[in-house]
Amino acid sequence: MPTLSPKKLCTGCLACYESCKHNAIKLYVQDGLNHITIESDKCINCKLCEQSCPIVNPIKPNKISNAIIYGGWCKNETLRMSAASGGAFTAIALAFFKLFKKAIIVGATLENNVVKHIIIEEKSELLRLTNSKYIQSDIIGIYPQVKEKLRNGYYVLFSGTPCQIAGLYGFLGKYKESNFLYTTEIICHGAPGKEAINLHLKYYNSKQIYSFRDKSNGWKDSYRTTIIIHNIPTKINKAEDKFYQIYTSCLLDRRSCSNCLYSAIDRVSDITLGDFWGKDFTVENNKKGVSLIIANNSHGNSLLQSSSDDLYLFNSNLIEAINGQPRLYDGFKYIQFHPVALFPKFFKKFLPEHLRLSILTNRMPWKLLWGIYRFASILHTKRIKKRIIKKFCV
Repeated sequence: MPTLSPKKLCTGCLACYESCKHNAIKLYVQDGLNHITIESDKCINCKLCEQSCPIVNPIKPNKISNAIIYGGWCKNETLRMSAASGGAFTAIALAFFKLFKKAIIVGATLENNVVKHIIIEEKSELLRLTNSKYIQSDIIGIYPQVKEKLRNGYYVLFSGTPCQIAGLYGFLGKYKESNFLYTTEIICHGAPGKEAINLHLKYYNSKQIYSFRDKSNGWKDSYRTTIIIHNIPTKINKAEDKFYQIYTSCLLDRRSCSNCLYSAIDRVSDITLGDFWGKDFTVENNKKGVSLIIANNSHGNSLLQSSSDDLYLFNSNLIEAINGQPRLYDGFKYIQFHPVALFPKFFKKFLPEHLRLSILTNRMPWKLLWGIYRFASILHTKRIKKRIIKKFCV
């Protein structure tokens, strides 16, 4: 049988699933997340799935010593305000359509409470890809479409989590070296499954989530959802937002999100994007948002420089980049050893629903137990950060 990633490290990138030509890999959903299993009676041991798995066959990362670090934002004010931070990806995507006649953009959209990857071919569709989506996206069918587009001479800009970029590279094989392919990754803090949305909507008796972030009170206070209640978009108070309480608890994350191989200082994609927390900004920029933008190689940097009509850039450095962004360099979380994370089926079956929600959202006194794991993770991250600064910044 093929050797695939152990469950502890499997990211659900689905490169193995897309690579199988014999329908021997099946998907199943557990705790709101996709997982795979191999049907031995259909497997012919061709090992295409094994070859594509980025955990079994790691993708060679870029070196941070070669990275160029910027901050910046989209020059189009409307697009900037529609984005989660400074709208850097939107600006790059807008420039991408101007640079190349045969071009597609691949990114995540939110439709009917489902986050999924789609392909767009017109700049008029860019708003579908703006704003962050904080659950793992459905990426089924996208990798083969990207390969086909590259074969047909299209330029491709692919946006996703670092593990999805690795999955794409694993699936593409030789095509991952194509000069027609550009990849942008978000700095990912972990991805719960759809259950996090379902619990949030059920608590508020809503049937639809409208958006995950809202900058009407400013970029630094944008972490709150907007949901539909009685057919009206309703912004949830940040202190009462059940989705973000679940998200920050990390108790519904995939196990690999606490053992992430891609939250390392050497990144896999051409460009890394996130919120820029490294310095104080003017009131205007704190309202509109600022992006951290890292060109991990010359290929990515050339795209950034070619995007200057739409993307404002200023020079930064590694210390500014890692301040406030621990997942840029540390992928380990002790929360994976919390009983609710270790035995999700048991607690889901035997705990009363209101009690389980109280634990998942860190209500007292359950927050005290969560705090132990959180404190241990903070100490671990500080140690890694000190090592990074000593190695690269001194």
